[in-house]
Amino acid sequence: MSRQRILIIGGVAGGATCAVRIRRLYEHCEIIIFEMGSYVSFANCGLPYFIGDVIVGEEKLLVATPALFENRFNIRVCTDPQVLSIAVSPGRDDSLQKAQGNLPIRSAR
Repeated sequence: MSRQRILIIGGVAGGATCAVRIRRLYEHCEIIIFEMGSYVSFANCGLPYFIGDVIVGEEKLLVATPALFENRFNIRVCTDPQVLSIAVSPGRDDSLQKAQGNLPIRSAR
């Protein structure tokens, strides 16, 4: 029997935290994060400082890379895809976690 696969749609605070917690609880399952953006984990609380030019360079906000998730936690990360549907295989004990955020509303000012 194949090992359980857990798919997580969304990264950053919700999805990345969920993935690491699942890894600690279930050592042998396969975990895959699908993050629609280019960054799987960044410091959200630092965004006001970035916008205010206190922090210069977006790379200083990055917390973890896909390589870190793979090497340290054995979690596969797919950045930049847009998940439109999920194909379910009969007989598999898989799980889907939805941790996607939302798109910002930009004012017209």
